[in-house]
Amino acid sequence: MNSNSDAGKEPVTGQPYLKTIAASYEHVPSLDGLRAISIAAVLFTHFVAPHGPGGYGVFLFFIISGFLITRLLFAEQNRREISIKDFYLRRFFRLYPVLVVFTLFAVTVSYFRYGHFSLDEAFAALFYYANFLIVHKELTGQPLDFEAFQVFWSLSVEEHFYLFFPVIFFFLKKAERVAILAIVVIVACTAARYLMASAHPELIGTHYFGMLTQYRIDSIALGVLLAAMCEIPAGQRIVMLADRYWMLALAFVVLAAGFILIRDPALKTALRWPMLGFPILVMIAAVVFSPRHRLAIAALNHPAAVWTGKLSYSLYVWHTLAGYAAHDLLANPVLATAGAVFFSYLFAALSYFLIEQPMIRAGKRMRKKTGPHVPPGGPAEATLAG
Repeated sequence: MNSNSDAGKEPVTGQPYLKTIAASYEHVPSLDGLRAISIAAVLFTHFVAPHGPGGYGVFLFFIISGFLITRLLFAEQNRREISIKDFYLRRFFRLYPVLVVFTLFAVTVSYFRYGHFSLDEAFAALFYYANFLIVHKELTGQPLDFEAFQVFWSLSVEEHFYLFFPVIFFFLKKAERVAILAIVVIVACTAARYLMASAHPELIGTHYFGMLTQYRIDSIALGVLLAAMCEIPAGQRIVMLADRYWMLALAFVVLAAGFILIRDPALKTALRWPMLGFPILVMIAAVVFSPRHRLAIAALNHPAAVWTGKLSYSLYVWHTLAGYAAHDLLANPVLATAGAVFFSYLFAALSYFLIEQPMIRAGKRMRKKTGPHVPPGGPAEATLAG
C-alpha cells in the first residue's frame, strides 16, 4: 500500500499510461488509483457492511504488490543495480516504523479500553505471524483480544513471501524463469487448497484458506507473473491484448462461468483466487499500458484517488483505531461512520507526514552512503501493506 516512489515523490510527466512495457524506474500511473479502490473496499467493509468486498480489496493489494516489487527488481537488474540488502532496507524503513508506532499506541489503547494488554497480538504484528495467530484463535474458539491487530494478517503474508523472493529472483535472473516460478506457486497453492479443503471441508468458510501464507501467496504471485510477462517478448504481446474489450469480456466470462458451473466447495475454494485474478490482471494491464480506457484512467489518476492511494498503507494500518475513536465520541451511527472515515484520513495523514516520509528519507540517505539506490521517481514497493 505504499506510494509509487521510493522517495515519496513522483515526477509530474502528465503521462497517463506507460508507453514502454518493459521495467524501468518510470512512475507507474493508475496504480495509486487502484490502491484507492482497494482501501475503499476495506473501509466500506469495516465501517459499513461487515460482509462487504474488503477481502477483494486486499486481494487487489496483493497483486499490485507482486507486480510493482517484481518490476522494481527487473528495473534494478536491467541497470545492474540490484541489491538484496537495499531491498530489505527499503521495506524496513517503509513499513516497520509505522508498525512499531501503531503497536505501541494500540497496546496502550487496549489497556485503557479493555483493562489488559494484547501482548500476544502485538508480538504477532511486530514479528509478522498475525495470520497464523488469528487462524489459531479462530479454530480453537479464542476471541481476539483487540481486533485492531487483525489487519496485520495480510502484511504477514506479504513479508513471508518477500523474505525469500528477492533472493530467489537474484539467482533466477531471467524473466522466463521468474514467470515459471510464479506459475508453479499459483498451481501449487491451488492444489494445496483443494487437497486440504477436500480432506477437511469443515475449514471451508473459516479464515484458514484466506489468511494462511501457504494458501495465499499465489495472490502475490499473480502480480509477479504480470511483471515477468512484461519482460518477455511473447508476454508483452499478450499484455498488449489487455486493452481489447473482448479480452476483458473473456476474463469476466471465465470468472462467471467458474463460479456458476463449479459446484464442488473444495474446488471452488481452490480456484477462487486464480479465477478472480485473471480479470484483475487484464484490468491492470489495460489501464497501465494503454490510453484506450480514458474515463477509467482519468478516474484512477484523479488527485483525490492518487492522494488516497498514497495514504493507503497508513489508512490500512490505522483505520480500525480510527473507527474505535469515532464510535466512542459519536453516538449517532451515521455520524460515527462518517467520523470513522474522517479520523482514518486524519490518522493516516499524520502517519504519512510524521512517520512514513521522514523514515523513507532516512532509509534513502543510508542507502546512498552504502551503495546504489533507486533514483527518485522509481517504481515503489507496494504493500498492504503494498
